[in-house]
Amino acid sequence: MRESFKRISNKVREGLHLKGQSSDYAWGVSVAAFGKHPGWNDHMEDIGLDTDVLAELKRVLYFEGIGRNIDEGTWGKDKDEPAPRDYGHELLWVRGNDIVAGRLWPSRDGKGRSEYPMILCVHYSGLPLKFAVKTVFPLLEKIERLCVETDSADKVRQAVETARTKLLQFVESNLSTAALHIDYHRAVAELAAQFDAGPGREGLVRILYQMDREGVGLCQVPGRTVFVEQRTHARVPVGAGSGRETALLWVNFILGRLGKGTAVLVLMPVGESWMDIVVGKPTSAELYCTRASLKAIPLASSVPYNIDPGFSERINSLLRGASQG
Repeated sequence: MRESFKRISNKVREGLHLKGQSSDYAWGVSVAAFGKHPGWNDHMEDIGLDTDVLAELKRVLYFEGIGRNIDEGTWGKDKDEPAPRDYGHELLWVRGNDIVAGRLWPSRDGKGRSEYPMILCVHYSGLPLKFAVKTVFPLLEKIERLCVETDSADKVRQAVETARTKLLQFVESNLSTAALHIDYHRAVAELAAQFDAGPGREGLVRILYQMDREGVGLCQVPGRTVFVEQRTHARVPVGAGSGRETALLWVNFILGRLGKGTAVLVLMPVGESWMDIVVGKPTSAELYCTRASLKAIPLASSVPYNIDPGFSERINSLLRGASQG
């Protein structure tokens, strides 16, 4: 037992990016933290930000998304809108075989400045999407509590290393690795069932109409390419199950329509009845949703679009065909 733990610890210390091999698929797991924390007098040092995907996430979400909206004062600018909601999210970002699961929460630096959150995230590849829901999100929730309860930078570093070690132990002993699998037909059937049982099929048609009209062609020919400049955002209701499970359904549906190379970001506000989905590369405009209230950005399923009957029939045909498939 001691030798096993020593071997795992040595792997952790060899590098922040942990890699293994199973069959023909390589897997990797990295754990990173950045943002604001009382252990640092300004933005905290980057901990574990050792992959290109994590560096891109920080640039897109933290600097371009959160930072630019703070600098431009977009949150709370409209005096007729309620105050912006606070940070407190889970996030899921999928780009091909690269998957990032994370949490962000209200925080402050050592000088008391609280405009930015603290962000904790895991980047993994060669492992299934559901690994985020079953293992990563519950672990990040525990590590968040450790970070919130301390003002010590060293204890934050220790908490992040604890998360790395636990994930490595779990992957090595429990998971067989494989290429990213998209369960498109199940996702279509379950999304359709959720809306039939809740806001109605028309709500799902409205969401897909909003996504489709902004240029990503979600409801056109399956497998089309989404270019860098193509993006769309939609706020959607959480289904009867957990927000995490609903997020997986939407990711499977979108990747099934647009291909595995499509970037999909899902932001899930903790304790809310909605989530925000961004298809394509997010900008500060799409990431305004992070702190936008439901009044500022309503559910796409409730927007009374004037939808052409032909589009509605195409969507219903798509749903019927996929669920039967």
